[in-house]
Amino acid sequence: MRNGKDSLPATIQSVLSQTYPNIEYVIVDGASTDGTVEIIRSHDDRIDRWVSEPDRGTSDAMNKAISLARGEYVSWLASGDWFDPYFVDTAVRILLQSGADFVFGDLRTYKGDVLVQHVNGDPSDADAATPEARLLGYPTLVTRTSPTMVTKRACFQRIGLFDLSYQVRNDFDWILRLHRSGGRGAYDGRLIAHFSLGGVSDSGSDFAHIFENLRILRRHGLLTARTAAPYVYRLMRYSVGHVAGWLLPEMIRRKVKRAAHRVLFQWR
Repeated sequence: MRNGKDSLPATIQSVLSQTYPNIEYVIVDGASTDGTVEIIRSHDDRIDRWVSEPDRGTSDAMNKAISLARGEYVSWLASGDWFDPYFVDTAVRILLQSGADFVFGDLRTYKGDVLVQHVNGDPSDADAATPEARLLGYPTLVTRTSPTMVTKRACFQRIGLFDLSYQVRNDFDWILRLHRSGGRGAYDGRLIAHFSLGGVSDSGSDFAHIFENLRILRRHGLLTARTAAPYVYRLMRYSVGHVAGWLLPEMIRRKVKRAAHRVLFQWR
């Protein structure tokens, strides 16, 4: 988080309003200069630990927060995002009852105050038995709803922290590592996280997301023609859209994109 003073108060309030009684609250700020630090200080009596210093991006900030935490479970919120008051309490109960390594739910995304989309979590993402098979379809592995995850801190101790070389798909790499280590999840639709569009995780270009995904698949020895096919399709579709946006009028651009989508879908 850096320079998020306008969106930070709502995020802080969502944490302080949790019904779960044993919240350990850690804030990592990337040396903000807009008054963010003053907002953090105003809640100093209810924040367990906080730091404000330069970092190397989202992965570095998340790693710092996890390293500072001492509790049994870990979850994270970016400035501008929030949980419902019962979120943590429900997640901890599910983890205790199921014995799972992580739990996840549904994600609601917003543009300003407007609800853009309700993304349903996929219960099959909880099964770590055959992650390679899951990659042959659209390879989400929980990443579409990763802001809803509550994870045992022991998982980070077992497989390590986020890789600093990934800035927009660090969750995909980490969750894939967790799956391949035998990590087991649980899905519950009562868990809903609220995500504000425009942060680092969704502000990277379409191309950056695609190329980081392909790098991750190659790193894990999973890059084949079949696993790469969905990304090739998306890369071609985005390329057509960008070229059309540069060269063609609005009405013609829409027709070209629809025609290209039909052709590419048949090709896929």
